[in-house]
Amino acid sequence: MSAQISVVKCNSYEPSLVEQAVRSTLDLLGGLTSFVKPGSRVLVKPNLLMSKGPEYAITTHPQVVR
Repeated sequence: MSAQISVVKCNSYEPSLVEQAVRSTLDLLGGLTSFVKPGSRVLVKPNLLMSKGPEYAITTHPQVVR
């Protein structure tokens, strides 16, 4: 089994830009429906390493999780 990744640059944490970047990332991998079927439950597991503000880039930015 080979792993696939996609990377999309996002220059701001403005909500609409983050949403667009996340959607673009998923589209490059075949779209969300390639991974999640209707009616499925999904767990989003952000990286939470330590209690620091988003500006430190230690954890997944809250806007990406939203």
